Amino acid sequence: FPSTTYDPDFHIYEYNGHKDMLSLYGHELFRLHDNATVMAELQVVYSQYSILNEKFLTNTLSIPYLFANPRFGLNYNIDERWNGYVSLAYTSREPTLRNIYAAEDAYFGATPQFKADTLGGIVRYDFKSPFAKPEKLFDVEMGMGYRTEDLRFSVNMFWMEFTDELVKSGTVDIFGQPVTGNAERSRHIGIEVDGSSALTANISLSGNATYSRNRLVKYSVIAGNGIRVSLDNNPINGFPDLLANIRLTYTNDSFTASMNAKHVGAFFTDNFKNALHKNDAYSVFNAETSYRLPEVFKTVLTIRGEVRNIFNLLYTMSGEGQEFFPAAERNYLVGITAQL
Repeated sequence: FPSTTYDPDFHIYEYNGHKDMLSLYGHELFRLHDNATVMAELQVVYSQYSILNEKFLTNTLSIPYLFANPRFGLNYNIDERWNGYVSLAYTSREPTLRNIYAAEDAYFGATPQFKADTLGGIVRYDFKSPFAKPEKLFDVEMGMGYRTEDLRFSVNMFWMEFTDELVKSGTVDIFGQPVTGNAERSRHIGIEVDGSSALTANISLSGNATYSRNRLVKYSVIAGNGIRVSLDNNPINGFPDLLANIRLTYTNDSFTASMNAKHVGAFFTDNFKNALHKNDAYSVFNAETSYRLPEVFKTVLTIRGEVRNIFNLLYTMSGEGQEFFPAAERNYLVGITAQL
């Protein structure tokens, strides 16, 4: 194009975005007797989003959030090897700034997501009333653990009850970022196991697995035809029911080598249980090794190498609706770390 038709300094959008955060945290551990302890925690979080100096639409806003997040737990040591515990927690989290106002999209029609009136034909936003709500979580967990010199094993059960959870809709914006919104109620329940074992003086085996049920309890959306559709009891987009990892490691004074396998179960990429919008389960294997060279001139060099996706599996690792994102084929990494 002729230079007179193109301005290299033209700004499609321009604004200043700010996020101010302040967090106070307290932790106390009470020993009831030799085998039992009670834990109490409290985090107070203040955060504020601001958009200032928007050059084209002149929207200016500041949205403050204040949360108190308590947690209580009880641990009981049954004997030197076994322990059991239970914990209760309540926490809140603010929505993202894009849920409130995608200012970088304003040039093609994005508007602040707040209550508004149009008296006199002029849109006036109430910047104290955003549509997006903070998500709130009540979490109950209980479990048991077993530990010896050569073996460690634990099992944990959880029940996570969400109000206004920020869930992905199954669509992306023009920048490829997932579009999220509040689900009135949702639930995640499951069981986790984790363990490790020293097979020999130099070889160890470790792993973990999670089986969970992740469902929308109360959630509805407006379909393209203007009809409200209930998604109650549907699986939540992006959450597989099964996750598992296992790792075999060899180590001595200067050399370490390990191989790990990761399995991710199938999951939907939208909230409608659309069979065409489902990421298949996959299992991928990786290997890594490191070698520490002898110290020279008070410098220790460590050479590290990785092979990822050893068997060159072709798979998609995530997706949004009908768009799926492939994982990398077999790839390699080599690095050197110097300790002075």
